[in-house]
Amino acid sequence: MTRGIDELPSAEQLDGITSDVQHGRQDIAMIWTPAADWPPAVQNLSILDSSFNPPTRAHLALASLSSLSNNRQTPGSESSHALLLLLSVQNADKPPPDPARDASYAQRLQMMILLAQELGPHTAVAVTSEPTFVGKARVLRRWLNAQKAGPPADASLSFLVGYDTLQRILAPKYYGNTEAMRAALGTFFGEHGARLLVARRDAAAYPAFDGAPDLEAHLAEFHAAIETVDMQDEDGVAVDDLMKISSSAVRKAVSRDDTGWKDIASPCIVDYIRQQHLYRAA
Repeated sequence: MTRGIDELPSAEQLDGITSDVQHGRQDIAMIWTPAADWPPAVQNLSILDSSFNPPTRAHLALASLSSLSNNRQTPGSESSHALLLLLSVQNADKPPPDPARDASYAQRLQMMILLAQELGPHTAVAVTSEPTFVGKARVLRRWLNAQKAGPPADASLSFLVGYDTLQRILAPKYYGNTEAMRAALGTFFGEHGARLLVARRDAAAYPAFDGAPDLEAHLAEFHAAIETVDMQDEDGVAVDDLMKISSSAVRKAVSRDDTGWKDIASPCIVDYIRQQHLYRAA
């Protein structure tokens, strides 16, 4: 059952945890788990890393790939999978939240908990200070290895991403140069046991990106750890409209008082945005 807003961790509590992460007292902090023994002993942990500003139906569709990811890694284990919704308080592309137009980190974490509860008993929420996927895989691997129970040490880490994110992961400019990128991704896919499950997205939904001119060559180079699939709805049917949804579209629609934004977010997120008066919602 989904909690009401009053039952969520308070903004003060979440601000305290976020501050610890930002100041290096923790490199990753679990904010909410569905059970004390989360994560279960699965061979694959799926991670949905995003800014969640706010969560949308596209996030739900990406999250639905977690069961697909687990089935790819461990055939026949449909009932046992784990998903982590991950927020980074340092982003390689985006500035800190602007109070005039963005949800705070605490508000995003509260919305992520609501989303996790909607997704079911296999989903948890965490925050990290790592801005890169390589860094996120490293701290997640270290966190998993420190758990007394849960996934085995060789469990894979499947990052669920959109095609726009894939472009950035394979863009040398974020690493300094191509050779540095190859070295970092070699560690990411090798030592950290990570892989990418990429949902096709409509390129028209995003601004032009020219940071990965050799994208196809890099895709071929790392093809063994990268799989591209069609985004699906809750019934497993590919939906073109889902590929055009973005958080920025929600923010812009709310600021214009365009009520159509309510159709591209879950009811629990719609209620939260309205109650918190986010993005200048009435």
